[in-house]
Amino acid sequence: MSAAVVAVSLTAVLAPPAIASLIVLFGVNVAIQDQIAIGEFLVRNHGRPFPAIGDLFAQHNESRKVFPRLIFFYLAKLTHWNVRYEMGLAWLMACGIAGGVWLLARRSIADRTIAIAATAVAVLLVFSPVQWWNWLYGIQIVVFFPMLTLVVALLAVQGAMTLPQRAVVAAICCFVATYSYANGMILWLLVLPALLARREDRKPAVIIPWIVAAAISIGLYFVGYQKPVVSPPMTSPFARPVDIASFVAAFIGHPLASTDSLPANALLGALALAMFVLLAFRAGRAGLPWVLIGAYSIVSAATTAVGRLGLGPQTAVEPRYTTFAISIWISIVMFAAIAMPRGRALAAVALLLLHGLAIAAAWPQIRECYRDRLIARAATQLCAVLPDRSLLARLIERDPSHAIWVLTSLAKIGYVNPAPLSSGTVMQGIAAGGTRGAFEGVLLTPGQPLLYGWALMPDGRAADAVVIARSEPDGDHPVALSERTVFRPDRPGFGWDLRARRSLAIPGSVYTAWAYDTSARRAYRLAGSLAITKR
Repeated sequence: MSAAVVAVSLTAVLAPPAIASLIVLFGVNVAIQDQIAIGEFLVRNHGRPFPAIGDLFAQHNESRKVFPRLIFFYLAKLTHWNVRYEMGLAWLMACGIAGGVWLLARRSIADRTIAIAATAVAVLLVFSPVQWWNWLYGIQIVVFFPMLTLVVALLAVQGAMTLPQRAVVAAICCFVATYSYANGMILWLLVLPALLARREDRKPAVIIPWIVAAAISIGLYFVGYQKPVVSPPMTSPFARPVDIASFVAAFIGHPLASTDSLPANALLGALALAMFVLLAFRAGRAGLPWVLIGAYSIVSAATTAVGRLGLGPQTAVEPRYTTFAISIWISIVMFAAIAMPRGRALAAVALLLLHGLAIAAAWPQIRECYRDRLIARAATQLCAVLPDRSLLARLIERDPSHAIWVLTSLAKIGYVNPAPLSSGTVMQGIAAGGTRGAFEGVLLTPGQPLLYGWALMPDGRAADAVVIARSEPDGDHPVALSERTVFRPDRPGFGWDLRARRSLAIPGSVYTAWAYDTSARRAYRLAGSLAITKR
């Protein structure tokens, strides 16, 4: 085995632990956005041994998340709905995908050493930090379901079972994918060619039941289906073919792009599509599984373009879609291993270089996401206290009143930890002394004035958030929460700021600032205060 293969293989071995570390370090136990709907589902079904069938099959955006909901339901019972366990499950599903890719590689690549090298590169792609949104957002286990079930189905149809047994296992995989995420229904189309790859298996007794099962599965999916209010109108590929094509190319190129520039992503995607078609022809019959895996990316990109282009072309490079696009790059790697004896080492180096640059570009986004999640967790704990709900609407749920009802209901059944503070809370009830940092005052900016300062926790960490409190006769009452954490090279700790709103400009009021620890639900007073003399 060459030194290059050993080096790539060792790097690939480190990729899963690296993502596990990413989840441990940057995963935050807080329910945001689509998880509020999951929280409502958990509240409604708490105390039941099995969720209500209507709730299981209920539409969530464009999807019917039956099997993910079952996982959320029972995992929540075991963990008091600590969503970091869902992130860990996404990691386990990725391990399953990587294992399936290795088994498929062994069946399609004759040279074991080349199969190991190709799988190693594929594992680096499967465990790419570029899809950080899906690693750090528990509900996103849904995006791993279709790829995992596709790999299992392809392994099953190539297995030693009888034809009816292979067809049943494959159909179960397609059904699970359909009722996990909307694009899972693609599998009914993709798996059939693999099931019928051998001439002796092309029997009406298999084809007709498969078509019937697919029709029933997809037909039931659309019973009572309603277009989500938040979804834009669908875009006809005939009305805007260039925009659709650009969207698809950018979607596919994003896993290896070191920028969110649409032209750069589209260029990489166009290159991937060209390589996919060229190498697929050269790979021949041995490449069939990889044709189907790559087609999963292409069809996912096309359907996303039709359904999401109305939100703007930039939607194509959102990190949550990266998991779907990675499949075509895995197929290209496998095609090269099968049918590209010359130049594949150079191509692998180029791909790994692009991969490294893409990870470097994603790193600041990962850190920013972590800071936002900590602030969202603080907003969750203060949701019943803060009069200003704009931060709750921005980070947690569009409808703050609904979010507060869900969060407080979850707290009653032990599914929000620590629980939100009561409406009568004053800072002295959660105060734990002082710490390093200061409320420095008001910064006049071209837009809106900012309240600002810097803060460190007693142990030297950056504060999860900073609470602004107004002094009252009975103590300091929380009235606002910092909106972001910023790097301050002029201070020993991270900076914070908050837009100065009219609701805070009450003459005669004195405001204080507190560094807030969401894990312990403790607040630490910062030096300084702000007195309002006039509006």
